[in-house]
Amino acid sequence: MPDELMVREVAFFYLAASHTSVHTLVHATHELFNWCANENKTPEEIVANPHQLQRFVLESMRLHPSSPEAWRRAEADVTLADGRLIPKGDKVVVELQTANRDATVFGDDATEFNPQRTIQGRISPAGMSFGGGMHVCLGMNLVAGTVLRDGEAPNPENHQFGTVTLIIKELIERGMLPNPDQLPQKIEASERDVWATYPVLF
Repeated sequence: MPDELMVREVAFFYLAASHTSVHTLVHATHELFNWCANENKTPEEIVANPHQLQRFVLESMRLHPSSPEAWRRAEADVTLADGRLIPKGDKVVVELQTANRDATVFGDDATEFNPQRTIQGRISPAGMSFGGGMHVCLGMNLVAGTVLRDGEAPNPENHQFGTVTLIIKELIERGMLPNPDQLPQKIEASERDVWATYPVLF
């Protein structure tokens, strides 16, 4: 690999790791606060069970993928399941936000935050946010932890909760709450669903 490409790839890993973790941390915390307010629960009740909190994080990742789309270029002619042919060299854009809200996969409430959602089969509770197959995100296990599918039970000996779940748990246990006097603001000019500020109190 040429040096300039190596530098670009290393820089991308640092950027991707920090950007996606911060993006996910704020969205998941926001969804947790909103859900608790609507369900008359406290954040402390949710984080007391890290398996439950991890479901909140994965559901937030489904609704708020770090990137709204993924691009791929066909290395050979590919026939899709519906019979369409993708010729070699064509670029395909996967709309992650659209795919992650597919009602035929995630249910009639696919556009809503539902951490108690039941998903059949081998579909990730985070949707396509981490990609899949040979293109799956290298940081998935670090950020999201062990992703359980339908019917799978966590292994109490070695289950990985992921850094985002553990960070949120620590922050909530230390008393983090949204600041009622300073509402959070998103970056309106960005095509990405990102926060500009999210004021909190301890």
